[in-house]
Amino acid sequence: MIFSCILVPQQSRYITKHFYNNGQYPVIKLKSKQTHLGHFQKDGYWEAVIPGDERFNDFHIYGQPISFQHRFVIDGQHTFYWPEPAEPNGEREVSLRLAPGSPLSLVWGTCELYRGLLLSDTGALITKNAFLTSEELKVDPGTLPVPPEGYFTVDQAALLEDGIIFRIDGALYWRDNQDRVLTEHPHLPTSGVMGLYQRTCCASNYPVQDVELSSLIVWKENLLLVGPKKLKNPGRENFLKIVLKVPPRVTYLTASFGSHPASLATLVMYSVPGAISRNFLTSYNELVPSWITSTFMTKFKLKDIPKGPFEMRFLESADASLLLWNKETILYSFHNDNEWGEIRPFNASHLSAAAFGSKIHQVTLDHSWNMLVKMENNILFYCKVGMHEVVRLHKWMEPDSRMVLYLNQKEQINMLTLTPEGLHVQKYPMMMETKSAMKGSYHDCPFISFEHSMNTISYNMDKGDQMVLWAQIVYPEGKGVHVKFLSNNADLLYIEQKSHFEGVNSVDTVNTTFIISQKVDYSDATSYTHLTKKTSGIVTLELVPNQIGNTCNLPMSRISHFNVGCPPNRHIRVASFCDLHAVFAVQTYGITIPKYQHLTTYVAIVFTLFSLCILGYSYCRYVTIFRNLLATKRHKYE
Repeated sequence: MIFSCILVPQQSRYITKHFYNNGQYPVIKLKSKQTHLGHFQKDGYWEAVIPGDERFNDFHIYGQPISFQHRFVIDGQHTFYWPEPAEPNGEREVSLRLAPGSPLSLVWGTCELYRGLLLSDTGALITKNAFLTSEELKVDPGTLPVPPEGYFTVDQAALLEDGIIFRIDGALYWRDNQDRVLTEHPHLPTSGVMGLYQRTCCASNYPVQDVELSSLIVWKENLLLVGPKKLKNPGRENFLKIVLKVPPRVTYLTASFGSHPASLATLVMYSVPGAISRNFLTSYNELVPSWITSTFMTKFKLKDIPKGPFEMRFLESADASLLLWNKETILYSFHNDNEWGEIRPFNASHLSAAAFGSKIHQVTLDHSWNMLVKMENNILFYCKVGMHEVVRLHKWMEPDSRMVLYLNQKEQINMLTLTPEGLHVQKYPMMMETKSAMKGSYHDCPFISFEHSMNTISYNMDKGDQMVLWAQIVYPEGKGVHVKFLSNNADLLYIEQKSHFEGVNSVDTVNTTFIISQKVDYSDATSYTHLTKKTSGIVTLELVPNQIGNTCNLPMSRISHFNVGCPPNRHIRVASFCDLHAVFAVQTYGITIPKYQHLTTYVAIVFTLFSLCILGYSYCRYVTIFRNLLATKRHKYE
C-alpha cells in the first residue's frame, strides 16, 4: 500500500526540497507503534510504502524539527478509509428506533472507533468512516412479525465485528453484516435481558496469550453472562458464558469492564424483606476466575447513595478506578477505593441542580484524562479525571437540539446533531472552551509540565532483562509535586527509583529514573517450572503526578502492560547439517548461568544440547542411507 503526499505548487516543492536538504523527512507511525520512513521523489512529493492491505489506516505523520523562516513542520494525524459500498435497502426492510422522546444513543466499535451506530426515535444511522458519511440502518424482519407501528423499538445495541446485537423488549436479536436479517439467534437469550454493556477500550494490545478476553456483558435479573467480539466463533460452543449466578434476593443493577482489561465488575442490590436494600460492587478476573467484593458502596451512608437506574464505567488504570452515575449525580472511586466521593459543580448540590433540573445524558472520557458530562438540555460540564469538582462550560448548543458527543479515533470530540435535514457533524474545540471557561478562576495546575518515556501500550520482559524509564515534572517552587509509579502486580517486578532535583528561578524540576527488573534466583529452585510460572504474568504500571488540576496538560499514555516471562516465540534452535535440515527446538525460560558458577547445571544443559545434535545427525544419516538404498533398488528395477 503506497501513500503519497503530492505538493503541486512550485513554491511548495521548493519548501519541501529545502526541508529535505536540511534533514527533514516525514515518518509515519502506525497505531501498532511501527514506523515507516517517507522518501523524497524527483517530482517533488513524499512517498511511503505501508505493508498490508487494510481497509482502514490511522497513523501519525511527524518529522524532524527543522526551521524555515521561523516555521516548523507540524505533526498531524490522518485517517484513510476504503469502506465497502453499502447495498440499498430492500422493500421488506424496516426501521429501528428508540422509544418516542428518548435522547440520542451512540455505540461504536470496541477496536474500530470509526464504526458507529447512532440510534434515535426517528431511525438509526450507521457509519464506517467516523461519520464522514452515514446511512440509515434497516433490517429485514425475516420470520419475525413487524410491530403494528411499522418499526422495531430498540432499547440498546452492541457492535460486534461480524454483526449487531439489539435488545428489544427483554430479548436479544442478531443482525448479520452480510444478510442483514433480524433473527432470534440460538446463542442469544430471548427473554429477561435487563441490559448489555460493550467494552469501550480495545483489549487487543493486552499481552495475554492463548486467551480471548470478553467484549460483551449481558445480565438478567439473577444471571451475568459474557461474550467475545464475534458471534460466529468456531472455537466456542456457546456465544455467551455464565460467570455469576446469584440467588433471587440479589438483583443486577449494571455492569462494566474493569480498569484492567481482564476484569469486569457488576453492581448488585441485596434485598431482605423488612430491611433496607443494600448495593454492593463485585469484580471478577477472567484470567484467574474469582470474585472480590469492593468496599466502594460501604463508604457512603445509605441516605447519600443515589437511586438507580445506574451506569458505570471504569478508567484505564493500574488501580481499580470507576465512575458510577444515575440521572442526577456522579460518584467516583479511585485507586482501589482509597479515594471516593461525589463529583459536584461549584455552588450546587449535584449536576442536575446546576443544569436547571436536566438529567445526565452522557459521560465521555478520552485518553488525556478529560471528562465531559453532557446533560439532556446540552449543558456541558468538564473536569480532569481525579478531580471532584466540575466546571460548567459556555453554551454551545441550543437546549432543544438533538445532539450527542462522539470521540473519534483521533481523540477528537465531535458533536453529532440530528436535524430534519440530516446528520450534522461538528468538531468541538474542547481545549479552547475549557480554558475559556476557567480563565481568571481559582483553577490552577500545580505543575508546569509533565512527561515520561512510557509510551508503548505493552512491553515484553524476559527473565534477566532490565528496562529503564524516566519521568520529568516541572512545577513552581513550593508546590511539592512528584511522580507516582503505580502497579497492580508489584511482586513480579523489582523497581528501583532514582530522582534528581534541580531548582532555578523559583522553578523546580524533578527527573526520576525507574529501573525495572526481576530479581529471582532460579538456580536453587526445587521446582524450576513451578517457580517460573509463579514469577511470570502481566503487570500494569501507571505514571501519574501526585497532584493534578482541571487546567493541567497530561500525556495521552499513562499506563503500560508488562508481560513478564518468556516472550512469545522465544526459543533456541539447534540445527543439524544434513540435507533434510532437521531442526530441534529447546524452549527456554531465560536461564542465567554465571561464569564459573553452578557448573553442574551448565554441564547438564550442554550435554542435553549435544545429545540433541547427535540424535539429529544420526537421524539424518539413517534417512540418507535409506534414501540411497531406495535409489539403488529403483535403478536396478529400471
